[in-house]
Amino acid sequence: MNAAVTLVRLRWALTWATLRKSAWQTVAYVLAAILALGAIAGTISATWTVGSLPPFVQAEDGTASIAILGQSGIVRMTTVLVGAFVTLVIGLFQLMILGEGSTMNPRKFALYGIPDRQLQFGILLSGLSGLPAITGTIMLVVWSFTYRSMGAITVIAAIIAAPLAIITMMSLSKLLIAL
Repeated sequence: MNAAVTLVRLRWALTWATLRKSAWQTVAYVLAAILALGAIAGTISATWTVGSLPPFVQAEDGTASIAILGQSGIVRMTTVLVGAFVTLVIGLFQLMILGEGSTMNPRKFALYGIPDRQLQFGILLSGLSGLPAITGTIMLVVWSFTYRSMGAITVIAAIIAAPLAIITMMSLSKLLIAL
């Protein structure tokens, strides 16, 4: 655990050093933070709109069934498909844009003799402490309130699943880079 915390501290020390050194990167980081806040605000707006849709429709025999062909069902199916697409894009983006050029590359730490398990955990934590992962986690937690009409258990399950989804996306992207 100590090595993992050290790697997170190293990542942020490198980030702050880069921001102090380059005015353009500081401006880009501030713009990224503004875009992240805008994405969170957009998610809140979409959550309110989609959450207002009825989760169930009445069948002709009077029983309630899940809205498969209704507006709510299409939106919820689209949510799953968009989530799968975003997971794929995140992995490919990491692979094609960043690739092996990342500062937190496991090969760069080979000289220090950190056990692989601690090294991978530390690199994963350092990736999860960045602006994209934090923004994604907040957006997914906010999106979980879309399911408020389905009950409290559904919302709680979605809140628990939000960080797990971000950890899965980050793990898959690190896996693709390592391959």
